[in-house]
This record gives sequence, structure tokens and C-alpha cells, in this order.
Amino acid sequence: MKPLKLFTILILLVSLLMTASPVGAQAVQAKPLTPIVIFPTEMEQLFQITVRNQAFAPECPRSGSFQFTAMIGANPQFSPTCVDKMLTLVDRFDPNHPGAKPLVTNQPGVQVKIVDYSKTSSWPAGEDFYVFLESKGYTRNQNIRVAGYDFRLTPDLGGWLERTTRLIEDTYTANHNTPVHLAAFSVGANYAQYLLMHVPHAWKNKYIQGFTLLESMLAGGGGAYILFFTGMDFTTFSYPATPEEAAANAGMWTSFPTYYMNINDPAYFGGREQILRVALTGKTYYAKDAMQLFKDAGLTLAQKMAPVYWGTPKFLPPYYPNVDTYAEKGSGIDTTVAVELPDLKVGQMAGDLPAVASMDGDGAYEYLALDAVKAWSSMPCYRFQFTDNPGLDFASVWTNAPVVWQRLVDHANLPRSVCR
Repeated sequence: MKPLKLFTILILLVSLLMTASPVGAQAVQAKPLTPIVIFPTEMEQLFQITVRNQAFAPECPRSGSFQFTAMIGANPQFSPTCVDKMLTLVDRFDPNHPGAKPLVTNQPGVQVKIVDYSKTSSWPAGEDFYVFLESKGYTRNQNIRVAGYDFRLTPDLGGWLERTTRLIEDTYTANHNTPVHLAAFSVGANYAQYLLMHVPHAWKNKYIQGFTLLESMLAGGGGAYILFFTGMDFTTFSYPATPEEAAANAGMWTSFPTYYMNINDPAYFGGREQILRVALTGKTYYAKDAMQLFKDAGLTLAQKMAPVYWGTPKFLPPYYPNVDTYAEKGSGIDTTVAVELPDLKVGQMAGDLPAVASMDGDGAYEYLALDAVKAWSSMPCYRFQFTDNPGLDFASVWTNAPVVWQRLVDHANLPRSVCR
């Protein structure tokens, strides 16, 4: 009888342990939240610019430092023109290799660095999005990380790919070896897609749960060619106040490889979309005419840069992300894609330039740009879902779009498709 009594006691003990701590048992079995790595929109990350003994712009402070992000306001030490000159890149082309990528560097004495790389504080504009994720159980800098990038450089430059793959691997490891979900806002989608095109399939199978694009424009977007002539000061979200500022700001944009990634790619838009009209000549330029526009305007640097960086990244079939993918866009808002300039002089004051072409869109990007991702609807095996949000404007996607954010969280925590 003694062995039977001992066996009975053991059964009772196990039963008591199971009934006494159901929460603990469930916690052990609970699936951890899928980590989310954010690829933010371009101008809204926080940068630290340090200047030491610069001599290329003698009218500007020789040394100093300042922070830079969209809507940060005027800088007390560096004028708007000097800020632009400090951020302007140096692009050197090898005359013996026409068509090759340039050597791209900062100006001598200038260093540009992301503040708090990988942390949520590096993208202050995402605050409302972070708060929403926290309400769903997420934790900043643990299972919410930010894959920052120098907004001036395309994803093939500056060691971005290697740095970002390490970030994703570290996030995976820090979250119980849980594959991560990529959440890309606006231009951030170009960087995320570039990464997915340049890592092995086995790496994606291990580290990536899925990919959400919000207001993406993989082939570039309309309304941007004007910046070659007028510039745009994103620290105040206004056009430059003087011709000198406009010329410096336009020159800054012209030096950025990423700018050519973000404007209408002629190979995709062709003759479907106007990009500019010139009052002096009465000529209208379409996307397919972009190189002619650069020649007519005497933009020699643009003539060299554009053919190199248009079409970054590749996204049309067969260049699928080959992970479960979800895309969100806004619509129903009249969106300007082309304006009329008085002439093709660099350093013009924008003022109230008349719009000559507009399309349905989200207020920043037109439907042709936003719908480019639909090319992935034929991606085999993996999920692809495209959601239209009528009335949702561009900025609301990361400041006030809880319905969109909830879908993102739901998709991030679905089981992955099993594809070879």
C-alpha cells in the first residue's frame, strides 16, 4: 500500500501546482510579441552635425555643432544657407569610368551622425506611434527599434546595409530569437526593400517575420523636380526666404544621391505624369523628359547623378521582397505633381507657383507613386495585402492612424507563410 499512497500523493501535488499557478503556466507558453524594426521617413530623424575647422565656406562659422531634423526651426549659430552648405555632399566622378557611381563624401571638416541610433528617440516624429505600440504591450528600445539612415545617402552607401542587418540580428536575439517585422514609412520603404533584395533567402527565413509599407513610393513621387530650382527648407517646412538661400538649398538637394531615388523614375512614370512647366518657353516636361530638363537647365551634376540612382531599389517583378508583405496608402486628396516655373534659373523664389497637374493621392504623393507596390500582388506563395484608406493624408500615417497601426500589429503577430 505504501507505493500506492506515494503515487497518489505525487499526483495530488502535481495537480495542486497546476491549479495554483495557471498564470505562470500560461506565461511560459505565451508567444512573445513580434519585434518591430522601423524604417522612418527621411527628413524626420534627428541628426547631430559637427563642424571642425571647415574652410570651404568662409562666410560660415569655422567650427560648431547643431542638430537637424524636420521642423526643428532656425539655428542660432548657422544661418539657413550655412546649414545647407554644411550638409551638401561632395560627389567626385571618375572621368575614366563614365556612368559609374561617384565617390560621395561630406564636406571637409563636417561630420553627420544619427542621434541615438537604433533607439526610438532617433525618430521623434514617431512618438504617437510608439505610444500606441506601448498600449499593445511593446517596449521602447526592446521590441521597438529604429533602423536609421543618413537621409542624403542611398542604401548602398555609408555601410548602411551591414549596420542594418546587424541591428535586425541583434533585435532577434534580444527578443528570444523571434523574427522581426519591418515597418517602413514613406522613403523608409525603399531602404527596407533594398535590404530584402541584398540578403540571402535563408537569412530572411530566419530573421524576418514580414514587411509593412506605409505611404511608400518605390518609384519616386511627383512634385519634387521643383527643388532643383527653388529648394525646400524642411527645418521650417517652407521655401527659402532669399534667392541666395534658394540657390544653396537647391544645390544641397542636387548633391544628394537619395534625392534621385525619391523623384519620379522615368522608367516607371514615362509619359504618364508631368513634372514641370516653364512659362518662359511654354514647354511641359514629363518624367520621360527629365534628362532633357537637366540639359536645358544646365544641371550638369544632375545629368551625372540621375542615371546612377534612378530606380533604387529594384522592385518590379521578379524583384519581390519574398516575405509576407502588407501595404497601406491614403487617398482622396488632390495632390500636386507639377507646377509652372517662370524659367529654369536655379535659386528662384517659389512664392505661389501655379499647379499645372494634380492627381488623387495622400496630399504628398500621387496614386501612381503609392500604387507602384501593387506590382507585388503577383508574388508567389507569400501574402500580399494592399489597403486603401480614403481621406487619410500622408502625415497622419505616423501621427494619427490607429486603425492602420492596429492592422500592422495584427499582421506582425501572424504566423509566417511557409515558402521555400
